Amino acid sequence: LLPRAEGDRVSLPTDLAGQLAALRAGATSSRVLTEAALARAHALQPRLNALISTLGPAALEAANVADHARAAGADGALLGVPYAHKDLF
Repeated sequence: LLPRAEGDRVSLPTDLAGQLAALRAGATSSRVLTEAALARAHALQPRLNALISTLGPAALEAANVADHARAAGADGALLGVPYAHKDLF
């Protein structure tokens, strides 16, 4: 379960394949998945200290672009799926 506005909880897929399937089926949007991912990253960051930075506004804009592209019929391998990139070097 991932957090939503005003403390409500909604069940969203947390794995890549599940998120992509939900996007393709129209069961969720990239915006919703991205908001949930950002909220989870923000909530866990104090304990995990795994991220140097998050690009929230840019991620949300990219999610909007992905949602519009999907609405226009686009379908890419990762189109609309939020992910974190960890630079290990």
